[in-house]
Amino acid sequence: MANSDDCNDLDPTSYPGAPELCDGVDNDCNTLVDDGSGATGTAWYADADGDGYGDPGTSTTACVQPTDFVTNNLDCDDGNAATHPGSYEICDGVDNNCTGGIDEAGALNATLWYVDSDGDGYGRLSTTLSSCAQPTGYADNAADCDDNDSANAPNGPEICDGQDNDCNGAADFDATGEVDVDADGSPACADCDDADAANTPGGTELCDGLDNDCNAGADLDPAGEVDVDADGSLSCDDCDDDDDANVPGGTEICDGQDNDCNAGADFDSAGEVDGDGDNSLSCVRIAMTGTSPATQAAPRCAAMGSTRTVVAVTSPVSAQSSSPTAAIRAAPGPARPSATTPMRALRWQGL
Repeated sequence: MANSDDCNDLDPTSYPGAPELCDGVDNDCNTLVDDGSGATGTAWYADADGDGYGDPGTSTTACVQPTDFVTNNLDCDDGNAATHPGSYEICDGVDNNCTGGIDEAGALNATLWYVDSDGDGYGRLSTTLSSCAQPTGYADNAADCDDNDSANAPNGPEICDGQDNDCNGAADFDATGEVDVDADGSPACADCDDADAANTPGGTELCDGLDNDCNAGADLDPAGEVDVDADGSLSCDDCDDDDDANVPGGTEICDGQDNDCNAGADFDSAGEVDGDGDNSLSCVRIAMTGTSPATQAAPRCAAMGSTRTVVAVTSPVSAQSSSPTAAIRAAPGPARPSATTPMRALRWQGL
């Protein structure tokens, strides 16, 4: 039935209260064509900052694009035209490119940082990172000459360790360049004798007249490893450094002393003693005759009134010699009896 309220009685989709469609017709008879949010059409998103990206929180549906609306909802800040998915990230505390991150790596004005493995504030070129904020373990420079040792860094104090501590291109604590000529593990600047590996700080002191442990002295013995009697044997090795007749490897003679430094006077088995107190050592007979007491009876001295019959010892002995032992010591070899002479000597008589 005809009704005077119908705005188009020939179109069944047009009548008062009908849903507005995107068809170029006034479907709801309100004198407007394709109007209203109820019209079936496209979803539109507000683009308040005009950057071409819409706000997912503000939208409408319309048959025709409304002013300041777009078809996408990708904007993360519709109040800032510089912030949208097509923008570049910069170091400003804002998510400029809408990736969900703020000032992430690769930002246009990010700083290039250099790995600082030893934590001394100086990095190296081998490993870098672009970032707005300084990452942990990175420095803002690549000036380190040794990133594995914090003791080696620009302007550091040069020390005696064979390394370039101040990064000036050389180990130069001393003029030698901190070299280790004798390869004993101690550089020249710390070694007391870099030409001899036996002499090094912390070394073992030997009896050689040298400062083996670099403590400022040859001190294996209190005397200081000297050779007082100039017999070629140092005080630390010599059993009697005041007498050059007593020396390691020397020839034992009959004088009551340890001439060969083997821990005893041992020219004879008795030990070169004077058991009877007559100023004649037990070894005198052996020294003069080369005969052992085991094969020849011991001699004895006998006085013949005021006249003594003596057997001279063939050696240049002073007439002032007070002991026959002195004559034996002065002899170059075993003494031999000679003609009777008024020299001070012994009268030998077999028992």
